[in-house]
Amino acid sequence: MKRYLSIIFMLFLLVGCSNNEVKEINTKNKIISPKIEDENEIICALYKSEGEKRVLAKEINEEWIVNKDITVLTMIPTIEEILPKENIKEEFYKYFNSYKNSSNYKIGYQISFEIDNERNFSQTILKPEDTASFYDYVQVYLYDDINNAGKSFYSHVEKMEDNTLLTSIKLTGSTYINNITSPIELTSFTYKDEKDFNKNNKYIGKSMYKVIINNR
Repeated sequence: MKRYLSIIFMLFLLVGCSNNEVKEINTKNKIISPKIEDENEIICALYKSEGEKRVLAKEINEEWIVNKDITVLTMIPTIEEILPKENIKEEFYKYFNSYKNSSNYKIGYQISFEIDNERNFSQTILKPEDTASFYDYVQVYLYDDINNAGKSFYSHVEKMEDNTLLTSIKLTGSTYINNITSPIELTSFTYKDEKDFNKNNKYIGKSMYKVIINNR
């Protein structure tokens, strides 16, 4: 009888230990899992100007030359193939305001490329200062087309304000542009706060759009 009770007691301990182990694993999964709930539905496609229209950018082929512009792309929150070029502010807000709580979101970019066939480089760009680390390879300039709408000329953003929207981005060849040995991957995205990024400051949300830029 005692032996029988001992066996039951040991089985009870084993089951108890097993349950505790499962709970611990589930807890760890919750801690390390990426962002699960993302209410951001904003589309953030990139467009290239062609004559009197804007064309959805998918893959760009341009010769990379030192101190020569490679491309200028504008973020508009839709996925239409062709848009009119006139009145960027009206065109932008027509789509942007259709999304829930869109005023809570800002625009950012991520650029990635390979250097000398051996080093992968990637940088998240949320403000002008974020472009300094790779300036010798490719110059990046950010523009706020919305708050400068109606002006015949305006410079790139040098300082972020509360209402700044980085709607356009320009890439220009720099001193070591030919040391970039892969296509440039440029991703636009919209974000709300630090929860949209991982510990390495990489965007983990779903509101994103990628363009491949090839050296022709």
